[in-house]
Amino acid sequence: MPPVQAATSLGDAVRTLRAAGAEVVVASAPDLSVVPWVPPQTRMLVRAASAAMRQAQTRAAVDAGARVPDIEVGSADVFAVDASLFSADRFHPSSAGYAVIAESLAPAVRAAAAAAPAGRAFPGIHIQDDTFAELRCRLNRPTATPSARVVRG
Repeated sequence: MPPVQAATSLGDAVRTLRAAGAEVVVASAPDLSVVPWVPPQTRMLVRAASAAMRQAQTRAAVDAGARVPDIEVGSADVFAVDASLFSADRFHPSSAGYAVIAESLAPAVRAAAAAAPAGRAFPGIHIQDDTFAELRCRLNRPTATPSARVVRG
């Protein structure tokens, strides 16, 4: 899907959610040039296309009222050097890869939860400050900052 069309659809979805009173956090398109099967000679082109999609999505989401954390800062570099962050298909993130992404999103999710009117953020869900630290520990990856845990109940 072309970046303009993808961004328009994303902006429409965010506006619909915001109109319903939801706090919205968007993880924009990643840098697909770090995917292991992307041929080295096409990485610059794939990186540029990923950046164009990410910029268009970020603009549309922010303009519509979403929080868009910059998860590319550092995460693309980590994915580029650690093959264990990819699943067996060498395209999608592994559990460890999703943990890296989730940790990057955690501050924006906490901010969205804090900004939501009382009782409307995540009904029946409590956020604890140790979830991602625990995940990183289980994956034997150091945690730089405290993170959050989502617990139903």
